[in-house]
Amino acid sequence: MRIFGAQAPAGTARPSRSQATVPEIRKQHNALNSRRNDTRWALAGAVHDPSGAAVASITLVGATVEVKPRLADLRRLLLDKIVKIQHRETGSLRTG
Repeated sequence: MRIFGAQAPAGTARPSRSQATVPEIRKQHNALNSRRNDTRWALAGAVHDPSGAAVASITLVGATVEVKPRLADLRRLLLDKIVKIQHRETGSLRTG
C-alpha cells in the first residue's frame, strides 16, 4: 500500500510514508492510498463524536483512472458527508 501525503522535512530522518502523512491527513481530514500497483485508489475520512474520538469511517474506492481526475471533487464530497453525519448525530458541526 502506498499512502500519499506530506514528506519528511529536508535534513530530518525519513519516517515511513504512513508516519510522514499524519500531519497532512489531519489537515485535510482525509487520507488517500493506492492498491494493486496503483490501479485502484481509496479515499477515506473519519467521523468523530463530540469528544473528538473517531467512531466511524467512510471510504470511497475506485479505479485510479476514474478517481484521480475527480479527486478534488471527491474530497469535498467526502468531507461534506462527514460533516452532515456528525451534525445529524451530534448536533454539532465538528470536522475532526
